[in-house]
Amino acid sequence: MNSTAVLNKTFLEVEGKRFHYIWLRDNCLCPKCRHPTSFQKLYEIKDTSCPEPLSVEQKDGELTIIWNEDPPHKSTFSISWLLSHAYDDAEQDNGNEHSESNSQNQEILWDKAWIEANISKLQEALSSNPELWLEQLFTFGFTVLHNIAAKDLQATVESIGPIYSSDYGLFAPSKTTNEGKDLAETGNAMSFHTDYTY
Repeated sequence: MNSTAVLNKTFLEVEGKRFHYIWLRDNCLCPKCRHPTSFQKLYEIKDTSCPEPLSVEQKDGELTIIWNEDPPHKSTFSISWLLSHAYDDAEQDNGNEHSESNSQNQEILWDKAWIEANISKLQEALSSNPELWLEQLFTFGFTVLHNIAAKDLQATVESIGPIYSSDYGLFAPSKTTNEGKDLAETGNAMSFHTDYTY
C-alpha cells in the first residue's frame, strides 16, 4: 500500500490533521453518495454503524479509501479538499489526544436529563439574555428558545447570522395535512431536519 496517511483506531491523519472515519464516510463525494450537480447528500450515515477502512492509499494528491461494506465502497478525496475542510486545528499529543492548551474543548455527551438540568427553560428569545443562549449554541451546538413570535423570528435568526434567501424567500410556511405528498406534510410529527442546504 502506497500511503503516507497515518491510520489510527477511529481516524487517520493527513499532514497532521485528523479525519475521523465516520466523517470521511459521511462526506464521500462520489455520485452514489452526493448528487453530482446539486451536491445534495444521497448517503445516510445512519445506514453504516461504524465505518472501517479496508485499505487507504495516498497518491498523486489524492486519498483513496476502500470501506469495509457489502459490497465494498470506494471514496476518493483530493488532499487539497481535505485540508480546506479540516476541522482539527488543535495541536495533538502523539496523534491521539488534544494538547493541554486545548483542554477546554472537551466533548460533552448529553441526554434528556442533562438538557433539562443544564439548558435554561426561561429563554424567551428576544426578552432573554442573548449571551446565555448564544454561548449554549456555540458550546453545545444547539439551544432552546421558546415563544418566538412570527414578527420577531427574522430578528432572532439574524442575531446569530445572516439569512440566505432561497427560491421560497427568507421564510416558508409548512403545515401538515392528511393528503400531503411529502412526509414532512403528512400528519406525522416533523423530525429535526434541514432542507436544501446545498
